[in-house]
Amino acid sequence: MRFVVSLHVATAIFLLGPLVFAASASPRALRAGPEGLGTLRFLAKTTRFYGYAGLLVVALGMANVQHKYGFSFSQTWVWLSLILTLGAIGAFVLLVAPAQFAAAADVESGRDPKARVPLIAAGSGLASLALLAVVFLMIYKPGL
Repeated sequence: MRFVVSLHVATAIFLLGPLVFAASASPRALRAGPEGLGTLRFLAKTTRFYGYAGLLVVALGMANVQHKYGFSFSQTWVWLSLILTLGAIGAFVLLVAPAQFAAAADVESGRDPKARVPLIAAGSGLASLALLAVVFLMIYKPGL
């Protein structure tokens, strides 16, 4: 049990941390204009990669939910954490990363990418808040 919990926490730190950073750093790269194009592309690829890799955090978390450890999917903190994490990963992969790639294409073609900033900023901000709520749920386990 402790080994799987340790893997779960380590993957959360090393996979979701870079994901949050890559998504939230994009507006700054966009403000740099054409000089930030390489950085923006890197951040978009990083967001997509770590978004999909973040599913490993979910899988390891689900492996920890076993009755013999006193946890079940019927507990509010468990299913709410699962929903919030999947929602956050979905927002990063399905909203933020495509907007980052589209913004990079805009910069490359000479179009103004500023219309993409609200989606990138709001998507990454809300997804980050969802992950922060998951941290709270994992530590305090309300209802347990």
